[in-house]
Amino acid sequence: MIVYLLIGILILVFGLVFEKKIKYKLFYCFFISAILIFFSALRGDFTSDYFSYISFFDYVKGLDFAYIWNNSFYNEKGFVFLNKILSLISTNNLVIIIFMSILTILSFCFKLKKHSPTLWLSILIFVSIGNFYDSFNVSRQIMAASIVFLGSDYLFEGKFFKYSIFVLIAALFHRTAILMIPLYFLIRIKISFKNIILLIVLGTAAFFALPQLILLAQRIFPSYQDYSYGMSGGNFKWLIAPISLLIFVIYSIVFKRANSFVINDGINNVLMNCLIIYVIFTIFGMQVPMITRISTYLQPFSWILIPKLLSCYDNKKEGFFITSAIALLCLVYPLVVLSGTGYDPYYFCWRNR
Repeated sequence: MIVYLLIGILILVFGLVFEKKIKYKLFYCFFISAILIFFSALRGDFTSDYFSYISFFDYVKGLDFAYIWNNSFYNEKGFVFLNKILSLISTNNLVIIIFMSILTILSFCFKLKKHSPTLWLSILIFVSIGNFYDSFNVSRQIMAASIVFLGSDYLFEGKFFKYSIFVLIAALFHRTAILMIPLYFLIRIKISFKNIILLIVLGTAAFFALPQLILLAQRIFPSYQDYSYGMSGGNFKWLIAPISLLIFVIYSIVFKRANSFVINDGINNVLMNCLIIYVIFTIFGMQVPMITRISTYLQPFSWILIPKLLSCYDNKKEGFFITSAIALLCLVYPLVVLSGTGYDPYYFCWRNR
């Protein structure tokens, strides 16, 4: 577990040293991205999906492009073609792990650099309670989420067709990304007390109707009729992060009068909607865990929202105290959640070979 603590400390220490000087912000982003890529790309096969990625690469590299085009695969065609193209660069199956790590981490970190007022805090949240460690296992979906996040500017600006292009590209690698197109209209609604109540009512109704909705979806998509993985047995640990983030946001809006900060700014409005919908889908996951995969695409927006809310605190001492508390929790969170799981202990890929 020392590796996970070390990563968090490096993000925090170098963030405090470099980020206050604007001219070093780009250097910090590159430096931390390089560290994260190192630990992600060169990780060992301690997660359950790791072997499936490298074995699939070994299978695809022996196929020709015509065969790939004319035949169906469990994985999306975009991901199949990606494996084939990378095999022309190197036949070492580690190349697919390296590529997904680089694309995912650079996409998240450099978009956070553009929008977060406190980059080190956003990256620390991304790594500790966000998608970074998840990308060690469900790498393909987290890569798709990073591509959707790359198109976030068009989501903020209300440019539906340009935003949809990024979603469709992401869907080439993981089909669940396509759900971010209908969610666009929900994410873009104006935050108001009335709309929040409407979201809660609709969310509650959908929660109790989930079994029937799943049956309906299986009738529409017959290939999923026998699909049982991730359909039961939700883990209440998943609620810790989203509920904690929501409590902090409610506190900031109610007691720190940050409501105008959220309501009167288009970007912050989108960020708040993403957080609310993220929490709703995570709660849905208590009945059907597979649904939490949708929240993967929504969670990254909270990494921007939290530092933005902290930046509007008039009481700097209180802001410093809360920022310090969040940083401390981020350092501890992976140690608690990952301890005793498949992620513990961490080891490098050369131990496998």
